[in-house]
Amino acid sequence: MRPVFVSAIASVFLMACGNSAANDPAGTEAADTASTDHHTAGEADVAAVDQTAAGESGTHESDGVTGQVFAAETELFGYYIPDTDVGSGDIRLDHISVGMDWEFEEFFAGQPDRYQPLVMAFDDVSSPTGVGELGNTYYEVSYAVFPENFLITDSAMTFSGTHDVIGAYSFEGTFNAAQVEAFHQGFPAEGALTGTLRIGDEVFENVSFQGWMGD
Repeated sequence: MRPVFVSAIASVFLMACGNSAANDPAGTEAADTASTDHHTAGEADVAAVDQTAAGESGTHESDGVTGQVFAAETELFGYYIPDTDVGSGDIRLDHISVGMDWEFEEFFAGQPDRYQPLVMAFDDVSSPTGVGELGNTYYEVSYAVFPENFLITDSAMTFSGTHDVIGAYSFEGTFNAAQVEAFHQGFPAEGALTGTLRIGDEVFENVSFQGWMGD
């Protein structure tokens, strides 16, 4: 598996998605030049193109994404919290966090103290609870799950992997641009992300996530 940071070729992916920013001739020329210098051919790039096309046709094949691709120009960072209980047994999804573009860049560069920019956080709701410094209640047993394969564009996010406790999982979802912008400005944002989460044999369809910037 070869992680690939493709901010330099994001316009190529966005053009496939019909993003208006890709219609800027100057931007297109710059993207073509940058892609010549920085593009690395591989499974991840092929998967990115295939997944973009799948999104346009209304289908998703998350298992086909076999690399790590971040191709978003829109600010998507923050916490995405499910509006309903999602999980298997006593294991429940608390949130999905998406990092900033520079955090993805550092992650792909392999810096020693790099921050994992894409995380699913699960809680064991059967475990004891504690109280944090801000008065929040938390479960003492939780799991940070780092997707092994992912594709993130301005409009969609797909990822998959396996975890010792969670098992096999995958997610296919789309961002609501207006709601993402709203929570970045400090406003309530319901439905900032909507998608289908699979954990083992269990499928949770049309899960809606509210956006939150954190404390």
